[in-house]
Amino acid sequence: MIFCRKKNNLKIMLIILFLSMLLTACNESAAKKLTTEDQKISWSKSRDSGFYNYSFTDLNKEEADDLLVEKLHLSYTETLKKASEVLLEQLATPNEQWVEDTQYAVMSEKNEASYEEFWTFKTNEGYYPMYVKTQTLYTYDEEEEQAYVSRESIEITNATTTGKFNGKDLKKLISQLSGVYNIAEQDFSVKLSEVLQQSDTLTVLYDTLEASETEKAIGKKLYVKRDEAGVVSQVILIMENYSLK
Repeated sequence: MIFCRKKNNLKIMLIILFLSMLLTACNESAAKKLTTEDQKISWSKSRDSGFYNYSFTDLNKEEADDLLVEKLHLSYTETLKKASEVLLEQLATPNEQWVEDTQYAVMSEKNEASYEEFWTFKTNEGYYPMYVKTQTLYTYDEEEEQAYVSRESIEITNATTTGKFNGKDLKKLISQLSGVYNIAEQDFSVKLSEVLQQSDTLTVLYDTLEASETEKAIGKKLYVKRDEAGVVSQVILIMENYSLK
């Protein structure tokens, strides 16, 4: 009987070891689907349970930090940090145009959590020339027991009543944001050089979302919208991680 028990225990240990190796192999397989550069901009974290239910808007930074980091045990992504630096550099001007107000929202349920920022810019003349919305979407995979960023987006809205783009340099803004999300400028340089001369209501500079969904990789889309007069009204960048879906 003792021998049988030892034998059974050995079998159980071997099964656990096999399952652990299989899980590791699956995770490594998912990582191999990403290029080296895209691995750097992806975010994931092991955890043994889903998220708590929260739904809070109009938060300040301290309240948002408490919910996202302390209660949900998630982290701000490096891409969002770097993109925020680009946005401030290209959209704010000392003593002329600045971020007057920033509001935050944190919403979550069992398998999904969302962190959002809303920036309002104001000029020294009292106008509101630009708005920015960012969103980071976290997904919990029960089978893999990990949370990961499944989507991140940046939406810049320009008040076209001024008849111009109200940031410093539209081309530089697009170029620097694309660099943060590992979009090679050479892939859309021709369209970028023409973006200010075009009058179409929509110009897609870069789009790999559909192909990346098929390939189980990270997809990105970068596009510009204009009003009827041809003035840029929005710049939108989306990153979607299909590698773990």
